[in-house]
Amino acid sequence: MNDEGVRSVIGQVQSIVSQVTVMSNLDDEVRDSLRDFLADTIAKDLMLNRAKYQIENASARDRIFMEAIAMAIITMNRAANEGERKFWKGSQQEIITHGNMPGGAKGGLLTRALGWGGK
Repeated sequence: MNDEGVRSVIGQVQSIVSQVTVMSNLDDEVRDSLRDFLADTIAKDLMLNRAKYQIENASARDRIFMEAIAMAIITMNRAANEGERKFWKGSQQEIITHGNMPGGAKGGLLTRALGWGGK
């Protein structure tokens, strides 16, 4: 396949394969609809433009199609039931900063240990 075909397929796949999708919450119905629409669009594009994209045989066209759809499905599955969102939510650490230290002293541990903080 030539560069024009590669750009076309990648552009179509990137509409699904992105961080936005991964961090989404897609239910089965939405994932199935997106997969079917993408598969239909890429299949038509590859068949109608096979000469323009210089796709030499059906086997090459099938491999391109399968790899593109597989990547989209894998990405959408990461978004199932808030998969990535739940993972990252569970990985966050809460950082609490205290502006005032007991006794009115401000600063960090080193500042207090060295006696640099004043009231």
